[in-house]
Amino acid sequence: MTDRAAARDDVRRQHPRRVPSPREARSFALGGLLAAVAVAALCVGPGQAAPAGTLYDAFRAAYANNPTIGAQRAAVRVGVQDVAISATGFAPDISLNSDIGYRDRNVLSPGYPRIDQGSRPRGYGAGLTQNLWNGFRTTNSVARDEAALLSQRDRLSETEQFILADVATSYVDVLRDTAILEIRQKNQELLAARHRQALYQFEVGQITKTDAEQTAASLARSKADIAVAKLNLDTSRAVFASIVGYDPGPLARTGLPTALMPKSLDGAIAKAMKLNPAIRAARNAITAAELNIAVQKSGYLPSLDLSVSADRRWDPDIILPKSQLDQMSVVGRLTVPIFDRGLTPAAVQRAAEIRSQKLSELDRERAVVRAGVIQSWGLYVASESTIRSAQAQILANDRALTGATLEASVGQRTTLDVLITQQALLDSRVSLETAERDRIVAGFRLLALMSDMSLDTIRPQDLRYTPPARPVALPPMARRLSLGDEPSTLPTLRPAFDSSVN
Repeated sequence: MTDRAAARDDVRRQHPRRVPSPREARSFALGGLLAAVAVAALCVGPGQAAPAGTLYDAFRAAYANNPTIGAQRAAVRVGVQDVAISATGFAPDISLNSDIGYRDRNVLSPGYPRIDQGSRPRGYGAGLTQNLWNGFRTTNSVARDEAALLSQRDRLSETEQFILADVATSYVDVLRDTAILEIRQKNQELLAARHRQALYQFEVGQITKTDAEQTAASLARSKADIAVAKLNLDTSRAVFASIVGYDPGPLARTGLPTALMPKSLDGAIAKAMKLNPAIRAARNAITAAELNIAVQKSGYLPSLDLSVSADRRWDPDIILPKSQLDQMSVVGRLTVPIFDRGLTPAAVQRAAEIRSQKLSELDRERAVVRAGVIQSWGLYVASESTIRSAQAQILANDRALTGATLEASVGQRTTLDVLITQQALLDSRVSLETAERDRIVAGFRLLALMSDMSLDTIRPQDLRYTPPARPVALPPMARRLSLGDEPSTLPTLRPAFDSSVN
């Protein structure tokens, strides 16, 4: 027999087991019931009021009302008008004109009578000017602005997808913080009940004052945790409102569109490098910069214009009153640049530097997207492992809490052991909520980087929530206590502190 077993037998001989009094039995039953209630309260997920808003509803609201998306749409409309302005270079300038006036002439000559003559010259005309060739400036300008428009549309796609990812993040942040607040509130209720039980047990001499003070300290800590949880929830709700456009009400749990999720990291990187809107926008910006160089080089080339005009005038000459003059002209004009004060070389060099800038921006976008995919994939995989770990922790901690509570009632555990076990169960439940949030956030970020985060690819049924497997089975003693057994049916228990021992 080991020394530990011998010491345990000596303690049992000195303090034989006795049948508790009815008052003590009620206290023991309350302790066991607290264990069952703690497991049930901390292991069952928080409920939501119905009807609840869905993530797809938030997507649609943000897509229609988000000011960042609205600003980018306006930028696209500006790009459309830039193309229209450049295309006007293909069309002629046509004008109509008319005029009317009064002319007076006085002639004084020696030996001749004074001559006073007046007339009212008037007329109308039309003119047309057409550029025939300008060194392909107009053609390249249109192509440049079309490439810039494509870049703006890609930027709009990028903005939409990452705003929707932000919507998903703020949505699950509200869900997480709501769940954590409810968990902490339930934990406070359990700690308050445990504190009341500890005070009662202290009064009857079953536990020491230290045990009662430990429950009071845990209760005080729970109140501070609730205050922090409320602050986090208020912050998440404010962020949600700033992105979506309205304050969140009850929100339904959401899932990920698993059909769109990549199967491997290499596949995710390859797809992002090909389809990411930021990379596409950078490529189109390079094309626009190259075409802008061609536009500026047209300043070295001559231009050819054709002008046609026709007009009719009455009283064109005061000497020939009441006369009519019709005239028409066709003029071709060739302009050859010789020296423009260095304007064209400077413009060409500036356009070349812009192209170099856009090339560097493409390299930067590729690096940022690649890093984002790796980070999001890593968080996605890690959060799935964390979810499984948290589920296992909840299953183990709920059994440990039940056992620790019962063992404390027979003197095998201290009050501090019970409080530590209850805190471990609380932490594992919070860890599960946080891991589920991280998994969804990482998944939607990954979809945005691969250009799959849009209302065209995501359907409402893709966001259906599938709850993870949660531990629901309780230990045998916890199941018995949760059914409301009478104290007389409970096994004989040893008090944690026997007042009869000197």
